[in-house]
Amino acid sequence: MNKFVSILTAAALTAGLTTLFVGCGGDDNRSYVGDISAEKYSSLDDAAVGCIDNGVAGITTGAKFKPYTKERTLGNRQIEELDLTDGERKGLTSAEEGTITFSAALRGEELEESQMRVIILTFGSEYTYYLHEPEEGENMTASYYNRLMNEEFDNFTMSMNSTISSTVDEVTVKLNTQFDLKYTGTELWFKTSISEDTSATDSQTTEIFAAEEDGKLTIWMSLNGSDYLVVSSAEYVNLGELLEETMSDMATSVDIDHSFFVKTDFGFGVRSDRIESTAARMFAGLQLADVTSFGEMSYNFFINDGSITSTVVNCSVTFTDGDKTVTRAMMMHTQITDIGTTEIHLPELDK
Repeated sequence: MNKFVSILTAAALTAGLTTLFVGCGGDDNRSYVGDISAEKYSSLDDAAVGCIDNGVAGITTGAKFKPYTKERTLGNRQIEELDLTDGERKGLTSAEEGTITFSAALRGEELEESQMRVIILTFGSEYTYYLHEPEEGENMTASYYNRLMNEEFDNFTMSMNSTISSTVDEVTVKLNTQFDLKYTGTELWFKTSISEDTSATDSQTTEIFAAEEDGKLTIWMSLNGSDYLVVSSAEYVNLGELLEETMSDMATSVDIDHSFFVKTDFGFGVRSDRIESTAARMFAGLQLADVTSFGEMSYNFFINDGSITSTVVNCSVTFTDGDKTVTRAMMMHTQITDIGTTEIHLPELDK
């Protein structure tokens, strides 16, 4: 299962070093854990530019570069610490470390100039780049972000609660959503409860249970506490693939990627220069030209033992809609638990 790009986003939408041979300088305490680029380039400069275009910039346009600056050639010990396959190590001709200086524009607004440390690897006549995992205060890279987001769990429990409020002419309406999901690899259960304001008695509740057995997928549904009834049955359907495809389709409408986040001590959070654009995207493509003010915003991912375990979102924005002033706010908390130990127990189902 695609853990957060699919499941989490869809739920929200429902609502170091010593040189041995040559080179000097560098950070001797920094880890060389990182990722090699999938792309290959015909020159060193092309690899440096590709590093920014594909590994760093993200949803930006008009990136501007200054010449790549080599700092040192890596020795055997540094190369040994790189996350490379045996085949890649065997074909490696040389490795060097340097700095790329660049700036990029988001929706036409020029951002501050940034620097990125990168390792350029040479394989005969081809070049690739290798990016370290970001440290606290550094911008997220595509490879590190995607590795976290695409982590696959065959068994987990997820819960999400959110409140979205909309205030027009001093009248506020709140929509509260509670979303709970359990997945065991062959069984899936989720429950969604939606209510306005804080009235639980007026909530609309939907429960879905799906089970895969002998190449057959059966889906049961319960509405507002009614008995489970079969609503679909299909031959040879893989539950995990079906769920991932469905959630991924829903997730594509959220136009946020790694370039919106910075590494923190708890995981990663939205960058200070991306707050307004992130808020606009969280509210279904709100046009910034209509915005009169932004409230405080946080969009944080918490990491434990190398995996994302929870997210917290708080944001608000005030904008004009014709002759009306609208304030919209979102609070959302999502948590992943019981990884590998989730079980699903349901009453007898209608066969």
